[in-house]
Amino acid sequence: MKLHLIDRYLLLRFLPAEGSFVILKTAETVRNKLLPSAEEVEAYELVEDQTGLHWKEGANLLARSDDPIEIELTAPEIRVCKFEKTFRKLDEEEKLLSFHIPLIELVAPGLYAELVAKLEAEPKEG
Repeated sequence: MKLHLIDRYLLLRFLPAEGSFVILKTAETVRNKLLPSAEEVEAYELVEDQTGLHWKEGANLLARSDDPIEIELTAPEIRVCKFEKTFRKLDEEEKLLSFHIPLIELVAPGLYAELVAKLEAEPKEG
């Protein structure tokens, strides 16, 4: 899948920090695939601190203005890293942001249809 730098950063933030050996080893493999290259760190002057990721002025990474790169994430890697579960939780808490949408469509493509079907199945008020 083609991922912009901001998408890779978001997925890095969603990786499980605890779990079984399989979960942690898979998360480590995925982390290594998603980390920015040395060239990207230099080109965008990337710095991460307690407040988040910062980049050079003029590089509008939130608008996905950078060229996406091909990252091979297998279905088992996506499943073990629980990306869909994370997005589902953010949806339930109504904490999703608009820049999550393209990423959800990549790693949890059926989630939108499932949530719409759930809404349609709920009894109507009034």
